[in-house]
Amino acid sequence: KHCICGASHQAVGNHTDADEQVFTEWTATDSLPSDAGYYYLSDDVTITTQWEPTDGTVLCLNGHTIKTKATTDFDKYAISNSKVFTLTDCSQNGTGKIENALDSSKTASGIITTGNFYMYGGTITKYTGTAVYVNGFLNAFNMYGGSIANNTALNTTGNGGGVSNSGTFTMTGGTISGNKGGVNNGGGGGGVGNYGTF
Repeated sequence: KHCICGASHQAVGNHTDADEQVFTEWTATDSLPSDAGYYYLSDDVTITTQWEPTDGTVLCLNGHTIKTKATTDFDKYAISNSKVFTLTDCSQNGTGKIENALDSSKTASGIITTGNFYMYGGTITKYTGTAVYVNGFLNAFNMYGGSIANNTALNTTGNGGGVSNSGTFTMTGGTISGNKGGVNNGGGGGGVGNYGTF
């Protein structure tokens, strides 16, 4: 039981909700929830197919790692969100992460949102395509905390290595660092390639 923004409440950006939520333990190590709800990981998870979180899913990494082997094609993302998805990490040392586990020679992209993605904690890392792609002007990414680090966009694109935004990206906390953009197509920004509202 904890607040969405972490183990104990603190105001983060325009997030001031102090209500604690009851999170359900997720024990599977080869899949992620298919029903909406509040979940926390009790172990590391490896997924080999694209995960599409149901509208209203809130996932707490709880210091664990989601290793994704879900894509070898730039047009496919490891996590595809079309509604509302929230990612957090209540671990005190902030070790929770979503990580590309494919061979580094293969293209893999992290999260595509055609809805609303909220990030309060965790790290998204090691993707060889854009880590977070906000696809379309009606869609949004709200980053309150966590980290997007050490990702690389394809050189054949103008995407950002960390975030590629064609919707609305609002960042009130967290860090974006060590990313590389798609330099052969005009450059998309190492951290953020912005084609919408940032």
